[in-house]
Amino acid sequence: MMIPGSGSLSGLPAASPDKAERSPDGHSSAAEALRHFRKIFRSVRAGFQEVELRCGIPGSQLWALSVVVRNPGIRVKELAKAMAIQQSTASNLVEQLVRQTLISRERSMADQRSVQLQPTEHGRSIVAQ
Repeated sequence: MMIPGSGSLSGLPAASPDKAERSPDGHSSAAEALRHFRKIFRSVRAGFQEVELRCGIPGSQLWALSVVVRNPGIRVKELAKAMAIQQSTASNLVEQLVRQTLISRERSMADQRSVQLQPTEHGRSIVAQ
């Protein structure tokens, strides 16, 4: 509910852009946070590039592969949950890893509809690096 003459829905005065919180060096808190985020992002990206050069596969694939190595028999749905990604994204990662013979898909003996992911020896060796 807007209170007449208040300038905001809460009844409190609206924040003025020129009164944004400032850090000791004169930058706004939002700008400072964005600078920190960019620095962290560049660092993470550099780390992933280093992993890719060393292991020969992208960091996202290495992460998925390491989950499968630690959890042989995991299903795609469980892999997606473990990585906090969409199931379709996990399926794409699995497809790439299968093509590179780093993991295999196997039907469950108990339920032929269920597909379990198993690491190959090559996949295990990459994670061991």
